[in-house]
Amino acid sequence: MTTCNNVIKHCLKAISVFEIGLLSAGSLLLSIPLYSNVEIAHAMSIPVCFVALDDGTVVSPPGPIEGMRGEDFTFQVALSNSGTTAGFAPYIDFMLPADVTVNSATFTIGSVPVNAVAPTPFTGMGTVTHPYTGLPVVVPMDQTFYVYNFPFGSFVPGQPAARIEINATMPEEEPYVPLATQMQAGCGFGWGTDEFNNPSSDPPIVGTTSTYDWMPILIIPTKQLMTVEGEDETVTGENWPVTYQLNADIASGAVIAPMIMTDVLPPEFQLVSIDSQIGDTGSGFTVTFTPAGGGAPQTSTSLPFTPTGPFPPGGTIEIEYNSVAGLPGAV
Repeated sequence: MTTCNNVIKHCLKAISVFEIGLLSAGSLLLSIPLYSNVEIAHAMSIPVCFVALDDGTVVSPPGPIEGMRGEDFTFQVALSNSGTTAGFAPYIDFMLPADVTVNSATFTIGSVPVNAVAPTPFTGMGTVTHPYTGLPVVVPMDQTFYVYNFPFGSFVPGQPAARIEINATMPEEEPYVPLATQMQAGCGFGWGTDEFNNPSSDPPIVGTTSTYDWMPILIIPTKQLMTVEGEDETVTGENWPVTYQLNADIASGAVIAPMIMTDVLPPEFQLVSIDSQIGDTGSGFTVTFTPAGGGAPQTSTSLPFTPTGPFPPGGTIEIEYNSVAGLPGAV
């Protein structure tokens, strides 16, 4: 990924928030596994399924679940038991767009590698038999269905949620503004409430399948205050200028032409200078500062840039790059 940095000095009283509205969303029709002949709600053992980010933060449906286009990302699919007795042969399943590459799956406790249970992964269009429920799962075109089991045989109520961490790669695809699709994730106890595989008397118990928005990300903007390490505050006034940095993390392989970064300064901020930038690969850039209150814009094609005054606090800063490309690992 490429990070474009623009370092700006100002005198401040508070920190403004800089955000860019990211991407438009589309939709893709997905079919999900049908579990019509298994137990959906068992009075004694109830599987609860959820998805979490790589730091363990639970994602509430519909999410979104995000990853940089063309780069690796990580998420977790997890199971817990909210019933009163143990469930046996715990598993998770999920369906992803086929152009998302699953690189690895790991049980988070002890970092134990786990493999997909045959006959999955299965890429549609077609029908596959679920290895635990025994029911046909219709996999749509351009989707892949996965089932993973845990490296233990049973799961008791009150036990902390068990998680399988999935490392995958978002596709590097057109259009450059990616469209949202969806992912479904579920879980269950393949052998029901005893240690025997006897589905006629103790059928599999299947948890509720949840749907999440699946969003490839093209650019992530951030704003960073460059204070002394360990400090989260500073002194106000013109004798204590403070530097902050605008960043744009661009997905590997993506080309944005042009790319415009905009920061609106609140009236408590007095711009001093725009000092430097990282990210221009020779295509050029233009910096524009428009003072608050309708003053005439001032522009520069080089840095550092100190606008001529006097002008009131506040105003709008705009940095326009003619073209920026995302590169793997670049900063």
